[in-house]
Amino acid sequence: MAKKINILTDRKLRGDMKPGHHADGDRLYVRVKPSGAKSFAFRWKQDGKTRELGLGGYPSVSLCLARELAEQCRTALYKGETPTLPRHQKQQYTFADAANEFLNRMETQWSNEKYRKQVRSLIDRHCRAIAGKTVKDIDLHEVQRVLMPIWQKTPDTARKLREKIEKVLALAITMGWREGPNPAVWRGNLETILPRTEKRMR
Repeated sequence: MAKKINILTDRKLRGDMKPGHHADGDRLYVRVKPSGAKSFAFRWKQDGKTRELGLGGYPSVSLCLARELAEQCRTALYKGETPTLPRHQKQQYTFADAANEFLNRMETQWSNEKYRKQVRSLIDRHCRAIAGKTVKDIDLHEVQRVLMPIWQKTPDTARKLREKIEKVLALAITMGWREGPNPAVWRGNLETILPRTEKRMR
């Protein structure tokens, strides 16, 4: 029996999809996060383990482009090579890119215009030091450097800023722009290196 391919459609991708991996066929999948964010991935077996290569977030990477990239990955496997993204596809996204993507997505959910402006201002004002850095290079110490100037001076503002940085970097991970743990997570991470404030951080 021939393998089913091109199962997904743009109409389906634009709509609501359950969290998890949804197959397009022949090892191409769209990953759907609980938040609803979608990204493409190519999955294959190697040494008895499932491997996965992120192809980019939807709709920045279209379904058509994802299929082209998946075909290149399959060709690499047939040649006995490990699939990788073409060099031109490896765009280096900055924190500012990720923040803009996050804010543009969230503004449809934030009905209060004043709140939308406050969040944008919060990120723009305090994240200048990392705005131009690629998201894949932002580590724990970079996040700490942003937070320290206001950590004890204005703890409520610092708490809100940390939460937003965490969400921006979470989106970057979902979009396939960075890998590894989120350096802005509080529990078991920033809580171990930042001093306690009068208000309990969460």
